[in-house]
Amino acid sequence: MLTHAPLKNYAGLLLCGDKRTLEALHEVIHDVNTRSPVVSDKEGVFLGLAYDVRKALEGQRRIIKPPTHEKEVGPSFGVEILWPVILFQSRMLRIALGFMPNGSRHQAMTYLLEHVIEQALDEQFPEQSPAIKAAWRDLDPFAQDMDAVIDSRGALFSAWTKTKRQAGLKMLIDTMSSRYAMHYEWMDARTRARYIDPQEFVQWLDREWVDPKW
Repeated sequence: MLTHAPLKNYAGLLLCGDKRTLEALHEVIHDVNTRSPVVSDKEGVFLGLAYDVRKALEGQRRIIKPPTHEKEVGPSFGVEILWPVILFQSRMLRIALGFMPNGSRHQAMTYLLEHVIEQALDEQFPEQSPAIKAAWRDLDPFAQDMDAVIDSRGALFSAWTKTKRQAGLKMLIDTMSSRYAMHYEWMDARTRARYIDPQEFVQWLDREWVDPKW
């Protein structure tokens, strides 16, 4: 079973699971990373998801004890993942899967991960969730220079306050689109005031991500 728990300050989600489910997810990510031709950087941000899942499996992030009245369930193991990162990585998984032969195991784990993300968005951002999901599904993580996109957005999101993260996640996901610079030029002044000039993201490249305090 794959589940989630909310994190403080709207920083992201705690991805949780029992060992067998996490092992299955880890194996699927590694297989897609190895075989999908659209994953050109085999040591990049997509493999980072496998790394996080493995750290959870090894009990190096969070261990969640079962309820006292259901001890037979056993513990689950979790890992904290920043919102822009898990949204980006999950889209990488979905799209990369379409460029390789795959089976029901691949599809099951991909849908399960997406389901958990959707649940977490509904709980943390009840009013904005439909719009965030739409922006998320519009992402093309394999467009040109998308590594720089996740680098700058991750650094910026980490530095934001709790209030800014709650209000600005959907806007930030919009800026991750490969078409964002063009859309920004087409915006009227009122709409543009709610967004970030694409040139401002340059200053966030290669910055160390601050502790999101989750």
